[in-house]
Amino acid sequence: SHFGVTLRGYYKLTLLALFLCLVFLVQPLIVLFSRRFYFRSARFVHHTVCRILEITVTVRGVPCAATPTLYIANHSSYLDIPVLGSIVLGSFVAKGEIASWPVFGQLCRMQDTIFIRRKSSQAGVQRDQLRVRLEENRNVIVFAEGTSTDGVHILPFKSSLFATVQEPLPEGRPIMVQPVSITAVTLDGLPMGRTLRPLYAWYGDMTLTSHGWPMLKLGKMGVVVEFHPPVAN
Repeated sequence: SHFGVTLRGYYKLTLLALFLCLVFLVQPLIVLFSRRFYFRSARFVHHTVCRILEITVTVRGVPCAATPTLYIANHSSYLDIPVLGSIVLGSFVAKGEIASWPVFGQLCRMQDTIFIRRKSSQAGVQRDQLRVRLEENRNVIVFAEGTSTDGVHILPFKSSLFATVQEPLPEGRPIMVQPVSITAVTLDGLPMGRTLRPLYAWYGDMTLTSHGWPMLKLGKMGVVVEFHPPVAN
């Protein structure tokens, strides 16, 4: 990328490394002593990561106040996770191989991520994993396309994940489902159209390093998160 400043990239990388070291020290203690505070601390982590990366999040609409809620969002980048996690209290659903990634896998486990393997033979197991969290009155966040895109097009949704809300909870309480749209809109105050959106979007054969370093060198990015009206199952 021809955009960005190298010194800014090193500055952000240093801040991010120091903050994540602190998270690795403190977050396990929070998990042990305060489950209620756990998700709020996770939201603080996501919010701080957004601030370090200079991502300004604009919220439109209102997140569903009822629990449990299944949030269904589009997906164009790993940056969607801190962006949405800075607003919503809940467990993300991620593909199983991420659990073995260095640093990122550990961070995901500390954030109460649900790891699933997207195989048709595993559909029942996946449904049960999500169902358990919802029955525990926890919110669940799903990127329904199953992978990230260029931020312009939307791929077909993985319909098997919606089977978790076909039946109400044992007590008869409904499970709320709320669609969410995440869109990167500005870079340093200028519109981020199709040409610049790959600076935010991570997809195809992009490696994390080839995308992450240019992204760190960028200036301020603006992302809009729109919460659409929720529906009950």
